[in-house]
Amino acid sequence: QQQQQQQQQVGGDAKRARTGGLEEDEEDHSNPQHEAEATLAAAQDAAEEEVQTLALVFQPYRPKRVTEAAMGHPVGSTHPETIVEAASMASVPPPEPTYRPSLSPALLVPQQEGESSRLSEVQYETVVYAGQAHCRRGQ
Repeated sequence: QQQQQQQQQVGGDAKRARTGGLEEDEEDHSNPQHEAEATLAAAQDAAEEEVQTLALVFQPYRPKRVTEAAMGHPVGSTHPETIVEAASMASVPPPEPTYRPSLSPALLVPQQEGESSRLSEVQYETVVYAGQAHCRRGQ
């Protein structure tokens, strides 16, 4: 029994050495490094939770109806930045595009391999729907 107590004592000493003398559920508020690590971990947890919440609220946006297949010609490169829309808006299909802008193809096709076009697909979609609304107003 005495040998078992000595083994527990040695195991306890090793554990205290690993944890800085604290039990696993204790926090060391006197050690600035432990406090900073705890603060960083809490901030990382909060940031991860916010990202998960935002993923439920917002979704990446790509034009759904103003596409190369639908328009019959190039519609620009992928937008260089991430564009998002509310998840509720993503569930509603946009109107069918009826307006065909008269733009130079040089705006919609990359000038060199590996480059982006001057207008992104999202910018081109804006031109299409703005022109469509303008034509409808004139009727």
